[in-house]
Amino acid sequence: MTVAGEAIPDPTRLAALASAYRKRTGLTQEELSDLAAVSVRAISDMEGARARWPQRRTLDRLVTALGLSPDERDEFLRVARNGKVAKPPADPRVVAPAPWSQLPVGTTHFTGRDAELSVLTGLARSAADGPGRVVLLHGAPGSGKSATAVRLGHLVADLFPDGQVLLDLAGTTDVPADPAVLLGRLLSGLGVPESRLPAALADRAELHRSLARGKRLLLVLDDATGAEQVRPVLTARPGCLTVITGRRDLADLDGVSRIRLGSLSPATARRLFESVLGPARAIGEEQAVERVVEQCGGLPLALRIAANRLTTRPHWPVAHLAEQMRTPRTALATLTAGDLSVRGAFEASCDRLPADTARLLRHLGRGPAETDVAHAAALTGTDPGQARQALDRLHAEGLLERFPNGHYRMHRLLHTFAGLL
Repeated sequence: MTVAGEAIPDPTRLAALASAYRKRTGLTQEELSDLAAVSVRAISDMEGARARWPQRRTLDRLVTALGLSPDERDEFLRVARNGKVAKPPADPRVVAPAPWSQLPVGTTHFTGRDAELSVLTGLARSAADGPGRVVLLHGAPGSGKSATAVRLGHLVADLFPDGQVLLDLAGTTDVPADPAVLLGRLLSGLGVPESRLPAALADRAELHRSLARGKRLLLVLDDATGAEQVRPVLTARPGCLTVITGRRDLADLDGVSRIRLGSLSPATARRLFESVLGPARAIGEEQAVERVVEQCGGLPLALRIAANRLTTRPHWPVAHLAEQMRTPRTALATLTAGDLSVRGAFEASCDRLPADTARLLRHLGRGPAETDVAHAAALTGTDPGQARQALDRLHAEGLLERFPNGHYRMHRLLHTFAGLL
């Protein structure tokens, strides 16, 4: 077969080879997928003669997993690329771009979140091989939502060969990103010249969804402020995964898998602290390490700042920092490093609360860290319905943890911060 005098690979020949080589090994498509780190969909498309232009790295991984001889490898690659020509762009406004990889470097010493990453990886595989998925990572300020999303991105990048992108939505700043601007960045990365970008938000959203058709894309929308900010950017096209991070639970966003990140367990928190600090530094100061970790309350941001204060002060014993963090109030004052601080993370959330909700937060900071509707109503002099609404708003903002027995609890550092408001 030819196009404009150039040969196009015959997918039936590639399908026959791929199927024969796999069956020779006795592997199912699913087993080959796990062994080669190639999606089941890619293997199925190849064996079903639906893959005319397979990715080179997909071919290389299959060659290795199938144990092909040099001659078999050469034949397999030759059939896959024989006479290959570039496909015309699907939209006349688009210049075919190279695969777009724009994930930041992952957080050094990432620790924990194994259960959450297991669920997220499963959702990513489901999205790569079927209907697109949208996932929301939400939770308290400083709980490591962005770091977890980036970690996931690097773990599953090979499932999304057409692009892995992170957009900063600046939701906790004074000027959150405009959806039209976000779509402009996305469309530019997908090959649309600036001169051809539609002006209207709806037109940009429609073009984005059109260009996502047939592609396997991973999109991380980091630090979202609300559903209205992310809704125009979302696509549920097959093969696409969108991960949203934010402190709010975005209850008004439909069709989303929600994962709430809580505090790390004491054992995981200690592993994170010692990983950043360096295990040798903790030798002989186990009790001091325990005190510092306890005051951080399993909050990843607090643990990293505490460990980094020690790494930048090699002459300090851990006990010196533990003494500075002896009480929750002194711990809150100590946990700052450059432009990062636990207090600043809390302020960014609390500054946006409605007046009645902020008032309840202040009252809660002056009492026990755990409360219920009756106690909150008594503190604020409101009826139980109003108190419940304010408590639920604090929970939705990631500022309270809610339990099945109807109780709510505030993180120890946030409780201290609220008491200072």
